[in-house]
Amino acid sequence: MTFNHYFFNRGLWMHAWRQGGWIGVIYLLLLIFAGPMQLLSSNSAYEYQKDTRIVNYLFQEDGEMAILFAFIMCILMAVFLMRFIQSKRAAEMFHSLPVRRDQLLTVSLVSGLGMLIVPIWVTAIITGSMAGNLNHVVFTVDQVIDWAVSLTVISLFIFTFTLFVGMCIGQSILQIIVTIILFLLPSGLSFLYVRYFSRYLYGYYDGEPRSTFMTGWSPIEKLMNVSTNGFSQRIGWIYLVISFVLIGLSYLLYKLRPTEKSTQPIVFRYFNPLFRVGVTLCSALLIGLYGITFFEKWDVVWCIIGGVIGYVAAEMVLRKTRHVFDRKLWLGMVFYGVIVALFIYIPVSPLTGYETKVPAPNDVKSIYIGNDIRNDLSNYPTHGIDIEKPNPDMLSSNPDYIQSVIRLHSQVVKDKPDPGSRNDYNYYNVNEQIQIAYIMKDGSHLLRSYMIPKSEEYQPYLQQIQQSKEYKMAFYNLRALEKSESAIKIRNPDNPKRKIDIMDPTEIQQLNQLIIKEKLAVKNPRNNPIYGNTLNMVIQIYKDPYFGREYYYSWNPQFKPTEEWLKEKGYWNLLITKVEDISAIVIIPDERNQKEIAVVNYADLFKKYRGTSKQVVISNKNQINELLNRSESDGGNAGQSYIIKLRFKDGTGAYRVLNKESITPEIYNILPK
Repeated sequence: MTFNHYFFNRGLWMHAWRQGGWIGVIYLLLLIFAGPMQLLSSNSAYEYQKDTRIVNYLFQEDGEMAILFAFIMCILMAVFLMRFIQSKRAAEMFHSLPVRRDQLLTVSLVSGLGMLIVPIWVTAIITGSMAGNLNHVVFTVDQVIDWAVSLTVISLFIFTFTLFVGMCIGQSILQIIVTIILFLLPSGLSFLYVRYFSRYLYGYYDGEPRSTFMTGWSPIEKLMNVSTNGFSQRIGWIYLVISFVLIGLSYLLYKLRPTEKSTQPIVFRYFNPLFRVGVTLCSALLIGLYGITFFEKWDVVWCIIGGVIGYVAAEMVLRKTRHVFDRKLWLGMVFYGVIVALFIYIPVSPLTGYETKVPAPNDVKSIYIGNDIRNDLSNYPTHGIDIEKPNPDMLSSNPDYIQSVIRLHSQVVKDKPDPGSRNDYNYYNVNEQIQIAYIMKDGSHLLRSYMIPKSEEYQPYLQQIQQSKEYKMAFYNLRALEKSESAIKIRNPDNPKRKIDIMDPTEIQQLNQLIIKEKLAVKNPRNNPIYGNTLNMVIQIYKDPYFGREYYYSWNPQFKPTEEWLKEKGYWNLLITKVEDISAIVIIPDERNQKEIAVVNYADLFKKYRGTSKQVVISNKNQINELLNRSESDGGNAGQSYIIKLRFKDGTGAYRVLNKESITPEIYNILPK
């Protein structure tokens, strides 16, 4: 009788239905739109295509929409069901009933979860009935069940988290705002600290897995990635356990919650310091980084301004008034300012030893050095790198090579060279980026990124590394190329019509070996200009059966074995640019600086100099041949001397660059003066 009286009180359940029933109905309609309707739409879209749509997991179809709807509806459900505790009159009325608080919370909890979970499984039943009945979209009932279970766990987590926040907050609007902020906080803090470390921590690599660790716990981050990464079982169990912990804490806090604290911003005073520190820290980082980014000076001043604004805002929220400027405010500002300053300073201080850390050679298992850790070392296209399974084709275990990299790293750490301002248009011309990844024998890793001036001081270290076989194998991805069976697309950069695809497995292996032989003969991959009638070889190299990346290998005409092979196979005349194809070559000077390169293209320059003395037209076959052999197909840097335009007899054209280093006396005599 007592159990029935407390837990099946018709009035309490009807009140819960009136508060949240409409949310459950809307949630059902939204899920039907995101699930079954999207599948029907995909089925129609694939009706006229050759291949059917094979769904690996249902979140591929509705991932972002389904979780976005869950995020919105679960927050609203928790807020509306427990809205009575945020109003002083309603709280006094409900708490005067002959019902204990844990029983009131149980009714709201069970009814809320019921109104959220039932729409999910009704949608799952509808979707499951479509499995095998669509002609152009293939999915299974097991995938539908996995989708429903995952979304149930996500809804449970969001609902219980919002419920827990509501126990600590005394206003419904503030409950919604704080809930959303807390969901965004891991990603937001991670973003701010990454930007902060990138500026103040010498050698910091912004793809460091530890720097992105917090983002993995943010449901917002999951919302952005669920359609590509799915929802793993491990994360599901973690969210489920956290949900039950939040339920327990909600019961405890509701039991301790004073009724008279309704309408107060923060119900429990011991959360006030945490609120002040959080708001002050985020404001100091946000406004500090904003000011530093745009003004590039007064770093400390901008952080102090941000901290002051954040602390004052926190006090206004807690006191519910703008009249907060008293002695207590200034004392608190100093106290919390010191705490926030420690949070900002300690991670970039010498105390961490981050900037000076260089591993001992005997502790290193393998190493990578290049300029793109994220793409080169990752096995999959994820944020950061999969350090548990790094791409072995990019790593070297050669002791001498490891020793060479460590010598360079030690010198850079010792000198801490200043690369100058990134806003300088010449920044990337006078500096060279290097990124280093150490895979340690104990399974840990160490990642660093530096901008090193292209000065004589560091050239001996860099040349020893870049001229080694190990560096070339990684720079050109030759280990993967050696195993590749992908077709090779050969393209003429001057004429898109001149192209062939090598499909024969024997020819693919032969050409791969020629590319490897050519690239290993390169003196320095970072400084390897290619003059003459080159060809581009495009190869899709797969890191796994599902993910590949295109690599471009430019053939150097000075490497004759490839020319001989192309002639032997009968491909030479189909591909190469010949003097006979060209009616004339137009030459103009390139006087652009680094800033103008971004806005003034080749066509604009030729238009500018048309009909002037700075434009020269060459039609002599011998001179055309000399220009073809001394010019480059790739360009775009300031300081190159001339731009030439090839006029083909078929009416098409192409641009090349003529650098001052490649100008012979014969060419100099025909250049515009």
